[in-house]
Amino acid sequence: MLRTHLAFVALVPALALGGVACTDVDSGEVVLESEAAIMAPRPDMFGTYRGDARGLGQMPLLVLRSDGTYHRTIVLPCMPGDCPAVADDGLYQLWGRGGGNYVSFYPDDGGPVDRFQYAVAADTLRLRRMTEREAFHLHKTISTPWCAEAVDCQLQNLPAGPCGGGTWSCFTSTEICKYSCRPPL
Repeated sequence: MLRTHLAFVALVPALALGGVACTDVDSGEVVLESEAAIMAPRPDMFGTYRGDARGLGQMPLLVLRSDGTYHRTIVLPCMPGDCPAVADDGLYQLWGRGGGNYVSFYPDDGGPVDRFQYAVAADTLRLRRMTEREAFHLHKTISTPWCAEAVDCQLQNLPAGPCGGGTWSCFTSTEICKYSCRPPL
């Protein structure tokens, strides 16, 4: 009987620690660990998204690959006029909390982590930076998927082409994947 009471007393701190919360770095909001669950990538999200993004920090191009990497161009601050878009590569992670879907971008160059709330409807990806109120939209471009090398085409879950035995190839001069009905040599 004494052992049972001692075992229960030993469990109390463990149970108390099980309910420990973590703090969201961006907002300072306290959330339970189970509420910030990492989600598996959705195959329908892989691909190239393009948009008419002109605002600071927006993305005119975003490529989500099945290996958890991304490529994007992002608009940087500039003098009045057209702002340049700079390429950025790294890892991305999808996660959910409180019924919302979120994506975090971790740049290869060690730059700051970029976090967005996202929603997908048909071929439209809506992104809202966690620190902003306004969202912007990108549209999946199945006819012009971006690439820098052949592996980029393979990692975007592109649809099968119009003929059997063909392959997706990267035309680096245009940075676009194209389907060829001829098998590679």
